[in-house]
Amino acid sequence: ELVTESKVISSVDEHRHLVRSVASACVLMFCGKVIQVQDIVDRDGREILARTLPEQSNVRSGMVHWRIMPDTAATTRIFFHMRITPDFWIPPLLGPWLIKRSLHSAAVNTVATIEKLANPDEFPMEPPGTGESRR
Repeated sequence: ELVTESKVISSVDEHRHLVRSVASACVLMFCGKVIQVQDIVDRDGREILARTLPEQSNVRSGMVHWRIMPDTAATTRIFFHMRITPDFWIPPLLGPWLIKRSLHSAAVNTVATIEKLANPDEFPMEPPGTGESRR
């Protein structure tokens, strides 16, 4: 899954935003777009809740829950839970398994990117296409 668009539609306050995202997804040879408008609430920087608004999305329902907790003085634990019910056809048998695998991979990559951004000296970002770290 690759997010091709993400924009804040409106902000209720500094902790609550309405965000529209478009992601391209492929299962085997079947490709499509997942369009979601989510009501996202940041609870004191330790918990983020996102609820999909089905009337403005092509999913029947969706929910994302991030919980960010200090683990030690130098580490943080991130708990992530996502539930989504698509409102489009998914190839039977392997389709659901492949989608779960793709979503899991995307979540792991997101957390890795967050870690790199939080610790640029420990995990230097690589410029696109070079395979080399910038220092």
